[in-house]
Amino acid sequence: MQIYKTVLVGFGQIAQGYAEDSRYRKHVKCPTHAHAISKHPGFNLSAIVDPDSKAREKAHKDWGVEKVVPTVSDLDKLEDFQVVVIATPPEVRIQILEAIPNLMAVLVEKPLATNLYLAEEFVEVCRNRNILVQVNVTRRGDSVLRSLAAGMLADRVGEPRAIFGVYGNGLVNMGTHYVDLVRMLFGEVRSTQALIEGP
Repeated sequence: MQIYKTVLVGFGQIAQGYAEDSRYRKHVKCPTHAHAISKHPGFNLSAIVDPDSKAREKAHKDWGVEKVVPTVSDLDKLEDFQVVVIATPPEVRIQILEAIPNLMAVLVEKPLATNLYLAEEFVEVCRNRNILVQVNVTRRGDSVLRSLAAGMLADRVGEPRAIFGVYGNGLVNMGTHYVDLVRMLFGEVRSTQALIEGP
């Protein structure tokens, strides 16, 4: 099996912090990016990048990663990295892609960008460089859900006439995952309605 040299950029809550929440760990096998990379035999977590000194100390002490730096440009041999996991604010993500010349794949946190133009630019950079890219909507990687989306759902239950769903914990919580699941299984959402005012 080929082992891909991987760098994790951004070492906050999503990258490692949720591992400290016992309730979250109880229900999620790999609660963070650091867990998923470390547990998969095909990836070597070779470096972690974060501007915060406490995050870097935690990466080195708790995760045993030798190469821990404040910026991507502080990494040696950038050409050796094949995979990057980006868990940073959207504004700096294209610069990260541009700094690592031989990327084969990128997993990027949502939202991909702050507007559609920047999201399309990110995708175009990946397309032009033949970089496989996935936004971290985890159900897209589930083999059962992928089979359902590929036609098994229609084979089992027939062609859906209408789909109606209610979610009450806010889009900025897990809502984006549920919206994406609906899109994956049934196609584009045709209409939405907010039941309360607020974010």
